[in-house]
Amino acid sequence: MKNRIKVISYNIHAGRDADGGFNLDRIAHIIAEENADMVGLNEVDHGTRRSKGMDQAKYIAGRLHCHYAFGKAIDHSGGEYGNAFLSKYPIVASRNHRLPIHSSGISELRSMLECDVNRNGKLIKVCTTHLGLSKVERQLSIEYISGVLRTMGTSVVLLGDFNLVHAKDFEELLPLKEVLKDTAEDIGDGSDLMTFDSKNPGTKIDYILASRDMKTLDTYTRASLASDHLPLICELEF
Repeated sequence: MKNRIKVISYNIHAGRDADGGFNLDRIAHIIAEENADMVGLNEVDHGTRRSKGMDQAKYIAGRLHCHYAFGKAIDHSGGEYGNAFLSKYPIVASRNHRLPIHSSGISELRSMLECDVNRNGKLIKVCTTHLGLSKVERQLSIEYISGVLRTMGTSVVLLGDFNLVHAKDFEELLPLKEVLKDTAEDIGDGSDLMTFDSKNPGTKIDYILASRDMKTLDTYTRASLASDHLPLICELEF
């Protein structure tokens, strides 16, 4: 019998909605309504002053009654800021990768959170990342991530905000596409899956990539002002 999962890639803007208000419950509500099995979150606060010391991943996981992991990217406002992963199924292992820094300097340290998920005896590897704003940062990160992904085999998913704003930037994904497929391209050219900004989506910067043993059943976005990004949602079968 084949397995089916629904995954979401969602930049939650540290819990700030499109109008600057703070409401993590709206994020949790969207994930619950979609009945997602696994979710990669970007821009997640952990104990920062601006979020009043809240562990945002733990809070959302508590609302959803699911497992979670957090991976720090940087120290921020008395706490930490980075990526998180939520799962209905047990997370049996996790590792936070610090992505390489260019010698010319970097605007912000980046990371990738790798999680092993046990779905009814089937091991799935899910990675969540948030790439940099400059091309040189992204190229270094993509080279590193591609190398890690090559060691993982089958049943692999990569979620994240890749910050590819312009059409000319898309060629940067080629090393990743040698290892995984862009699920959006399985059902079209992906041009209708704009995720930023949520008020007037005109750019696709959030992605869901998967190993080729996984069949894409559907990929779509959901209209919401709970963040400045829209959630990107994908159903997979393997």
